[in-house]
Amino acid sequence: YTYFIQQSYHQIAENAARGEGEYLEAFAHFRGCPSESLSSFKVVIRSNYQKLFLETDPLGKSFQQRFEEVMHRYPMLRQKCGAFSDSSLS
Repeated sequence: YTYFIQQSYHQIAENAARGEGEYLEAFAHFRGCPSESLSSFKVVIRSNYQKLFLETDPLGKSFQQRFEEVMHRYPMLRQKCGAFSDSSLS
C-alpha cells in the first residue's frame, strides 16, 4: 500500500483532479473500498483535492496522514473503505 502510494502519487493526483481513473480506483481498492462505495470515494477525493495534494509536498510524503484526516470527516465512507483507525491521526 505504502509502496503503491510512493510510486504512483502523481498518477493518483492526476486521477483525483478528474475524479476518475485507474490509479484512483487502485488506491480505493488498496483501502478496501467495495465497488458500491467507489463513486462516493472518488467524489470525496476530488472534492478534497486541495487538502490532499499540496504543492508544498510534491512527493506526497505526508499524503497518507492528510488522507486519514480527510476520511475522518466521512464516517460512513470510512466504515465501508477499510479500517481507518483514529489512532493514525495522532
